[in-house]
Amino acid sequence: MKIVFALFLSVIGMGVLHAATIDELLQDYKVASDLSFDTKKEGGGSLILYTREDLEKMQVFMLRDILKNIPIFTLQEAFSGPVALARAGAASFNSQFLRLYINDHELGSVVFGSAMKMWGYMDMAYIDHVEIYQTGSAVNTGDEPPGLVIRLYTKDPKREKGALAQVMASTQGSHAVNAYFADTSGDISYLLYASHQNEKRNSVTVGTYEVDRGLRGSNLFGKLIGKNFQIDVGRYHLKQDGLLGFGAKKTPADAYMDLAHHYVIYTHYFQDKSLKLKFEYDFAQHERFDYDENLIVLNNDQNVTRWRFDKDEHILNTVLNKTFFLGEHTLDVGLQFKVKHYVPVSVLLDDVEYKDAVSNYNRNDI
Repeated sequence: MKIVFALFLSVIGMGVLHAATIDELLQDYKVASDLSFDTKKEGGGSLILYTREDLEKMQVFMLRDILKNIPIFTLQEAFSGPVALARAGAASFNSQFLRLYINDHELGSVVFGSAMKMWGYMDMAYIDHVEIYQTGSAVNTGDEPPGLVIRLYTKDPKREKGALAQVMASTQGSHAVNAYFADTSGDISYLLYASHQNEKRNSVTVGTYEVDRGLRGSNLFGKLIGKNFQIDVGRYHLKQDGLLGFGAKKTPADAYMDLAHHYVIYTHYFQDKSLKLKFEYDFAQHERFDYDENLIVLNNDQNVTRWRFDKDEHILNTVLNKTFFLGEHTLDVGLQFKVKHYVPVSVLLDDVEYKDAVSNYNRNDI
């Protein structure tokens, strides 16, 4: 009887040990397979990392959900609508120095500077992990001096085979839907993603004026990966009520922003992917309208009741980059040429066209 009991305990002990070993192995595999190991640059500055597990635990839906959690900074929505960041305390922070990337593509704007004017409301269902660098100027964080760098990395189609759809709705009338499909065939893998969101918010009363605060957005993204090449295509469209607008008394009878950003990227790899040639093209359309019976004061002290600005932006970027691996160190050597150009389509002040009065400075070569 003692022998049988001893054997019974031994079997239980081996089972517990085996289970613990399996759990440890699964945890090790989970950590080792985290895509952030392949993308993060520890030397790029003070790094804040949100892994895929972190994003799921936080139930992140929009980029602004991440921005709320950055230490030292406070998330704000400007009186005219866009997402912005401010330093906690007395010191201010210019959101134009915030650089936003999807994978290794910067989402910039010729006029606005920062992409946060519209991308702050982007949905995150196709994002695998997020890296935030509080850093100074460095070639790995862009071609212009950043104050804060946010890098969003999309999900890997080789790990996301299959399809997924999500639908959300609220009792206040807001709703959102997103779906993606990913597959692999031989050396080719691809991911397709699409989403639509309609966020309804309580209006704000300013005097006798009722100010709307809702927004509508749609997002399209595609990635095609071959043995030695990659193609990325993206489009984000945001139409947002203009909140308090630009009027002197912040009493808009009507105000809105209609913003769209498209981009396409082709990347080709050579020499075991240590040599990279990349072509990028961005095309953005921005329209802003404000109507305030209590007057809008312009920079030249002109007073108007209606102000409408419609413009297009073009950004062309070419990068040739070679990485040398020297033991535990890497050396990046490269060439880059970037052209930024914007076109004032229409500038209406009280329904009078002023497009020709816009500054002739409309191009920036880097």
